[in-house]
Amino acid sequence: MKIELTDAFVSAARPDPGRRREIFDTHAKADGLMLQVTASGAKVWVVRYRTADRRQRRLEIGRYPNMSLAKVSTAEQNQASVAV
Repeated sequence: MKIELTDAFVSAARPDPGRRREIFDTHAKADGLMLQVTASGAKVWVVRYRTADRRQRRLEIGRYPNMSLAKVSTAEQNQASVAV
């Protein structure tokens, strides 16, 4: 699912019954920012990126609410510049 992530949306996000839910941000500065909502309801910020040899990787950058959307955007920009 792709959606513009906002603080209100993130705080209200719930998992699909018995499954993890992955929500990609459509307005991220760099592609790949997503919110994973686990089956237990934990919310984890993840950046998906490709390495120089084109392998896809995921990097967990924090958990909500400990890491706000504003902090995540900054961390995602830093990761994007390192991954390239």
